[in-house]
Parts: sequence; structure tokens; C-alpha cells
Amino acid sequence: MAQARRNKRGEAQRQELLEAAAQRFAHEPYDQVSLDAIAADAGMSRPSLYYYFGSKRDCYLAVIESWGSQMLITADAAKGLGRDDVVARLLDTYLDFAENSEEAYRTVMGGGLGNDPQVQAFINQWRTRFSELIMHLAGRDAPVTPAIRIQLSGFLGFIEGATLDWLDHRDVPRSDLSALLRDAGKQIMLEHSQA
Repeated sequence: MAQARRNKRGEAQRQELLEAAAQRFAHEPYDQVSLDAIAADAGMSRPSLYYYFGSKRDCYLAVIESWGSQMLITADAAKGLGRDDVVARLLDTYLDFAENSEEAYRTVMGGGLGNDPQVQAFINQWRTRFSELIMHLAGRDAPVTPAIRIQLSGFLGFIEGATLDWLDHRDVPRSDLSALLRDAGKQIMLEHSQA
């Protein structure tokens, strides 16, 4: 019983640190984020952060894993909805992350820690999972051919590049960006729904 309480308290503390870190990484460049500030934001000490995460990099990796999990939770929660509704929800969640956590999004997608092997593995895992989801939404559960894999890779790169361009310029409403991305996704699903 006491062990279970300690485990719950430990998980709650880890979650508080993760939330504080997410806020810092979302709004400050990675190199400017201070572990002391994260710990202070969570009302804890720096050794607590090291206990749960080991290093700043490990803390950052936990944060982006958490954001990725949110995307997958959104996808799972949308099961049973129509294809267009699922795509719209996923794009909204993706754009929410990019807009509300711009520094973190830029760090992941634009180099820096995006070149880190573990960050790259996370990005590749995300791309694979969403490629599978797109094909599932298209009604295609057969193996993906090399041509389809290339097209999906290009589409996901388009989403990432278009989002970065939008963050740089913000000269079109987010709703227009979302519609553009949705239309491109629908086209790919239509092409492969019969393939």
C-alpha cells in the first residue's frame, strides 16, 4: 500500500516536471531552456529533474514523446468518425502543437536536436504511424508499395514544410492552411483507396 502511494506520488512529480518542461521547450529555444527553471516551475529541485529524466536531452525527448502520444491519442479517439473528420482532427492537433509550441516544433523539424538520432527515430516513428493511418483511412490495409511509400513520405514532408512556412509568414489564415493540407491528404487517400 505504501509502495503504491509512493509510486503514484513519483508519477505525479514526474508529470509535473514534464508539464513544466513542455511549457519551457514550447516557448524558448532548446539551448536557452534552464533545468533550474523547469524544476522551479514545477516547485521542485534540480536533482528531482535529474532523478526522473537524467539530463536535459532526456527531458526533452520525454516531452516530444508526450506530444507524439497526444497525436496518437487523438487518432485513436477519432476512430468511428468519418475519414474527413479524422483527418481534420489530426491536422488540428498537429497545427495546435506547431502553433502553441512553436519553438519545440522548430527544434524538432528544423534541425538542432532534430538531427539527434533519438529525435530522428521519434520523427520516423511518427511518420510511419501516420502513413499507416492514412492508408487505413483510404481503406488500404495491403502492404505499401515503394511508390506509395515515396508518395506518403513526400506528403508528410509537405505537411512539415508547409507548417514551417506558415509559422514564418502567417500570411494566410490557419483555416486556409488546414484546408490545403486536408485537400492534399484527401487526394492521396482517393488515389490509393482503389490501388
